[in-house]
Amino acid sequence: MRYISDIGNGQQLHIENEGNQTFIGVSSRGPGQQQSQSNAFDTGKWANQPLLYKIDDALIVQIEGEKGTRFLRLSGNQSQSTDRPADLENAQKLPLTESSEPGMKRMDPMKPMKPMKPMKPMEPMKPMDPLS
Repeated sequence: MRYISDIGNGQQLHIENEGNQTFIGVSSRGPGQQQSQSNAFDTGKWANQPLLYKIDDALIVQIEGEKGTRFLRLSGNQSQSTDRPADLENAQKLPLTESSEPGMKRMDPMKPMKPMKPMKPMEPMKPMDPLS
């Protein structure tokens, strides 16, 4: 399952459950550029749709899964998982929309480089002409 939410400033939050992993990514688009950042958390399979809250400058994602209720906090370039978030009573609940778009593309590990061929030996230097 994959959900998205517009979080303002031209940014979108993507939340996806694949196996026991929850992937959370933020992408932004501007004129001539696109940036994205994502993190993975071990939450287990989801039991319900995630919930998204905004508290001050942080986003809180509530995940109910096989490993109990987890809260993922995203603030700036940092993200962390916790059992208990800050007080959600005064938090703004943001809508999440189920998405049929392909999931976040994860990079494959780099393959080892092929060994380089040895360089050819250098030719001997030719004697220089004596100065006249």
